Amino acid sequence: ERDGRVMRRAAYERTGGVRGAVGRLAEATYSRLSEDERLAARGILLRLADAGEQEGAFVRRRVLLDEFELDRDEQAAAALAALTDSRLVTADHGTAEVAHEALLSEWPRLRSWLEEDAEGQALHQHLIHAAREWHSVGRDPGELYRGARLASTLDWASGHDRDLNELERTFLDESRVEAEHEAEHQRRANRRLRAMLVGLAGLLALALVAGIVALNQRGEARDAARVA
Repeated sequence: ERDGRVMRRAAYERTGGVRGAVGRLAEATYSRLSEDERLAARGILLRLADAGEQEGAFVRRRVLLDEFELDRDEQAAAALAALTDSRLVTADHGTAEVAHEALLSEWPRLRSWLEEDAEGQALHQHLIHAAREWHSVGRDPGELYRGARLASTLDWASGHDRDLNELERTFLDESRVEAEHEAEHQRRANRRLRAMLVGLAGLLALALVAGIVALNQRGEARDAARVA
């Protein structure tokens, strides 16, 4: 759209300015990727977005490169290279983030990805932080998911395995195993409690029977004494 070495204001406005250019550049870059690389790019970009303070607003998030497992995922490595070559994502010092926060709102495809599963995106962001925290404290079982948090995250993860990295899968697996152990422990405790209650009920029944027999015997003794 430039006129020689100059971009006219009319051309700038006609093309949507920086925000419009970012969206078009992102779509052009995405269209050049293979199908597997597109899936990988989607996962990368979703990790680079975080929920803002206002509902429906997303902000960029700085991510450690090891979250992408680039050494084991060729498609993710190729997708990230394409995004960085297009200057949509910056990667340095072991981290990555989107170069322009406008990408999160001005690229319709990414915006639809973020909005179509906002609740799932929030679950995943919480999982990312929880898994890293668990790993940083020596994988302490006390940091694992439990209860409703575990159930809702497992339900979401069952349809989004491609979006999880190895640490997050391990965290969820350990959480599930620990929850099963705790449930089994609780079941054994409940069985022991029921057995104790049954035993107490039996002792109470015996005590009642013994009391009734004693009363009958005392009555018979009084009758015998009266007769004597």
